[in-house]
Amino acid sequence: MGALNGLRWGAVDDLDDYAYGIKRDHTLNNEFGHVLYLWNQQKAVGRVESPLMVADHTQGFCTLRLYFTYQSKALVMGANTGSQIGTLNVYLKFSEQGALFRYAQVADVRSHTFERLEVPLIDTPATPFYVVVEVVPGKDTYGIWGLDDFSFTSACTPADPKTAVTIPNYTPFPVTTQKPGYCPGNQFNCDTALCIPRDEV
Repeated sequence: MGALNGLRWGAVDDLDDYAYGIKRDHTLNNEFGHVLYLWNQQKAVGRVESPLMVADHTQGFCTLRLYFTYQSKALVMGANTGSQIGTLNVYLKFSEQGALFRYAQVADVRSHTFERLEVPLIDTPATPFYVVVEVVPGKDTYGIWGLDDFSFTSACTPADPKTAVTIPNYTPFPVTTQKPGYCPGNQFNCDTALCIPRDEV
């Protein structure tokens, strides 16, 4: 992943001083690693964006993989949902300033450990796109989101920035007004609060 906006890259041993904190990263599984993080108390949306990419279906299906965690001393696991913790969203866009199309949302965190998220991306070959991962803070001011170990399957390949962009016939999603766990009619709402295309179910 590339450009950051609001999310911060920090050492785990610097994140254990406030609230519950993050005890260890995912890569090294210790306090010496680093994670992308966003405190809910920042009250600002955080985003990280990929370089321009394109799906190569000769290599399989283009999928984003990442690990996330939500830590807080204020909430009991199982109650970490919706407006309290905020949301983790995955979008596609087809130009640098283009509209965002939501592909997945996490609004429910099941444990204090890192959880794996896999998001199948675009099913249209030869259409360049950017991936945007977004954290929207919730009401729990003791909470902190952590993201680590972003990767793509081999079917996601770098695209030439000079490539002509043809935007698929999708409807963009409002970025800040969607209710946590909401999925549009053409997507399925999983028990984990992820929105995925119905033809992937």
